Amino acid sequence: MQNNLIDFWNHRHGKLGLYSGGDKGISDHENFEFYVYRLSVILKLISKYNIGKRPLDVLDAGCGKGFFSNGLFSAGYFVTGIDSSINAINYCKERYPDIFFKQGNIDSCFLYQAFDVIICIDVMFHIVEDSSWEKSIKNLAYHAKNNSIIIISDCVDAVDNEKMIGEKVKYIKYRNKEKYSKILELFGFYLKNIVSYEVLSNKNSFMVFQRKG
Repeated sequence: MQNNLIDFWNHRHGKLGLYSGGDKGISDHENFEFYVYRLSVILKLISKYNIGKRPLDVLDAGCGKGFFSNGLFSAGYFVTGIDSSINAINYCKERYPDIFFKQGNIDSCFLYQAFDVIICIDVMFHIVEDSSWEKSIKNLAYHAKNNSIIIISDCVDAVDNEKMIGEKVKYIKYRNKEKYSKILELFGFYLKNIVSYEVLSNKNSFMVFQRKG
């Protein structure tokens, strides 16, 4: 199943434009607004919860075509982006040559550094296999510094049977805040804030987990 999902997203990133990781149900103009809104919230959350000063090391896990990576880089952060899609990564490397991008799965990708901030936006609910999802969360925590934050988006009040059907594959599985906390607390991360998207009918929220070392 997970390989099918990787192929699905690689095909989508290769076929569609800049917002291939966005909402296909809205226009490019609306997707642009949606991306800008999420980026603005991310920047505010980083400023609020991270005690460090620029330049911070930021990991954009599941970076897609690099909108958030480029926005964070433009805000003065050192950014690394990873994604399972080679099409997305090739796009990023060509468009944003000053940012380091690497192709790899979140559950297994290894980077030779730790990060002050890790963001994973609208990605985790696309990892439908529970074992791969859990490994992905643990791998993010592994790459975090002692004093750091992880910002993840998902449907925080999801129930176990809440799934949606994608194009020929079941490509979404939401997990609630309790499931994230259960794993991340093992690594010293505690849920500090939830910020709802409040955009159109989107029911996702940002979750901010903080670890103080």
